[in-house]
Amino acid sequence: MTPLALSRPATGRGPGRRYPPARERFWENIALWDDCWIWIGHKDDNGYGKLRVDGRDSKAHHFLLEALPGSGFECDHLCRNRACVRPSHIEIVTIRINTLRGTGFGAVNARKTHCPRGHRYDYLNYQGRRRCRQCHRDESYKNYWKERSRAAIVGSPA
Repeated sequence: MTPLALSRPATGRGPGRRYPPARERFWENIALWDDCWIWIGHKDDNGYGKLRVDGRDSKAHHFLLEALPGSGFECDHLCRNRACVRPSHIEIVTIRINTLRGTGFGAVNARKTHCPRGHRYDYLNYQGRRRCRQCHRDESYKNYWKERSRAAIVGSPA
């Protein structure tokens, strides 16, 4: 499927104006692709659309939403497409929620409910890191008897 360009006619460059207004340039850089509005203009290294507004680079989806409501908030792309600028695909959430919805190490580990051996991570079986008490207990028990049998074979330490 080929993208359908969603562009508006440019009004020309008047005297003293280097670029058309950011609003016009925004709509000229969108293509419809399936359900998303894909940014076809400049992108940053992470794949997010870039738009120059008042002499400064801005993320295209931030420009569309005008401004984020203060620090501590981010745009979460619900469609998981960083180049998408469709407002219904973007939700303003806290940094923590956006991170936990992602696919990074922190998000993956936060979604785990059981240790690799199948013990449930709960209040009583959690040590503050991704290791359960039961596995720690089992490992300590095994090491204790291993050392004890080694001492019995070699002889008691002097």
